[in-house]
Amino acid sequence: MNARILDASEWDKLAHTELPVLLPHMRPEDTMIVVVEDDAGAVVASLAALRVTHLEGLWIDPAHRNGGVGRALIRALLPLARCWGGSWAIGGAASDTMRDFLTRVGAVKIPAEFYALSLAGPVREVSPCRQS
Repeated sequence: MNARILDASEWDKLAHTELPVLLPHMRPEDTMIVVVEDDAGAVVASLAALRVTHLEGLWIDPAHRNGGVGRALIRALLPLARCWGGSWAIGGAASDTMRDFLTRVGAVKIPAEFYALSLAGPVREVSPCRQS
């Protein structure tokens, strides 16, 4: 078994994985895909790291909701985010305010749960013990 970063020219090797739906929206310069290959070179595992804009922390004064301030925020933010070179953004919705905002500006709900993983410390190893 060999783990390596897959070059964008080889992304077709991922056809049988979870990634093909995302590949058309991923820029190679913003993506690292690590694969594990068996001895014959077949991909047996993959995981992508994406550099993407994440929208977070929306707050709108209740007295100014539905008055256009959300649209003003997104109109000001999107050109700045495009300067980073991305073609899309992700926004988590832990509140109705954020959920309503994202829906109103045309965001599409994706079937996922998001977790934060600290890159500052050691990655906790998964226990080799399996529970039945």
